[in-house]
Amino acid sequence: MASQDLAKLGISADLAVHYVGAGWLERLERGVFRRPGELTLSLLAS
Repeated sequence: MASQDLAKLGISADLAVHYVGAGWLERLERGVFRRPGELTLSLLAS
């Protein structure tokens, strides 16, 4: 989930950082998050 998607849900960047610290979100890279345990799709070219 991108930070823009979180913003559409009313979750600010500061709140997302809080959620990461609380373990409610995992940061995959800058601006990209997922819920813990959520599957991640690999979009690498073969």
